Amino acid sequence: MNGDTIALICVAFVGWAGAVYNWVRFFIEQREKRAERTAKETAEAELANHRRRAQATNFIPVVETHTTVRVAGGGEIHYGDAGLLCFGVSDEVPVDYSAGLPVYLPVANLGGGWLESVVHATAGSHSIHFLAYIDATRELAGVFSYAFEPARRGTCERFTVDYIALNGTPRRDEYEMCHGRRDLRRVDPPVLTASV
Repeated sequence: MNGDTIALICVAFVGWAGAVYNWVRFFIEQREKRAERTAKETAEAELANHRRRAQATNFIPVVETHTTVRVAGGGEIHYGDAGLLCFGVSDEVPVDYSAGLPVYLPVANLGGGWLESVVHATAGSHSIHFLAYIDATRELAGVFSYAFEPARRGTCERFTVDYIALNGTPRRDEYEMCHGRRDLRRVDPPVLTASV
């Protein structure tokens, strides 16, 4: 081989190596940009989920309540001790509680506030109503009420609460409760801490 051939091979090799280097660098930069974009999207999604949980209602059964409360829309509710599911009164309706009688579950709201709300029972569930207290506080927000059905005693059922959050955003939270028992928990968005 003469010197011109070796120089030509060296130039071709350097050109080829430079092209390979540039392609590898391009692919690595694209991978890094994709990773950055994915990390940013993940962080934004986590922030959006946190905001969603922070704005969500978080109804829990109250520890104690008055036997008479004023509700939105006018009027008062007078609880009968038998249908009131409240700590210190009853954790479950009596065994001989008749079908169709009202069950009242007073709740506190440890989550975000609301401007208006509507409760929807899911398919197969009984009709559930939410009555907001006029003098609502975080410790005593309102009451869920429904007609007792002995065949459903202890059956866990889901329902949704549609509401307008304080910032004007329409929201929907899903809850699960056990029929005839003082048992209520938010299912969606999931509760991660005691206050959100």
